[in-house]
Amino acid sequence: MLRWSGVSDFAQSPDGHRRSLSKRHANANRARFKSVNASSDWPRNRLLLALPSRNLKQLMPELEQIRCQRAQVLMDADSALDHVFFPDSGVVSVVAVYADGSIIEMATIGREGCSGVQAILGAKRSSAQLLVQIPGTAAKMSRAAFTRAMRSMRPSEVSWTLTSKPFSNRSWCQ
Repeated sequence: MLRWSGVSDFAQSPDGHRRSLSKRHANANRARFKSVNASSDWPRNRLLLALPSRNLKQLMPELEQIRCQRAQVLMDADSALDHVFFPDSGVVSVVAVYADGSIIEMATIGREGCSGVQAILGAKRSSAQLLVQIPGTAAKMSRAAFTRAMRSMRPSEVSWTLTSKPFSNRSWCQ
């Protein structure tokens, strides 16, 4: 079984090899992305774009586009987990902050992922700092809206989103 890997003309087979999609399949996938995004090029986060279009349309009013500047702290460690961020461009580092002030990078999040997934499990505090490494933009959503949206989706929709794209082979949410 081939798994489509984004807005390209390739798919990835279970053995990890990229194979060319048929022109019809590739054009259908491009058209799907264009129809969801016809009015603008926002959002560009691949996790959001992987949602069925009706789910994305429901989320759009809850999303706020923000600019992310280099070295900007989007969320401090052990602060209230008030928002989830879906980078559209740029890179956000997920860092552990130690008592002596030193930090270590645990993960990076680009336009294929999001922060704050622990909110689904009921977390109300951030366990890590979110630090912008490469400037860009992100979609920002309140934790309350994110958990409501996740509860309103059928498990198959959430599971399809998380496993059918290039996200399944890497750590894409923190």
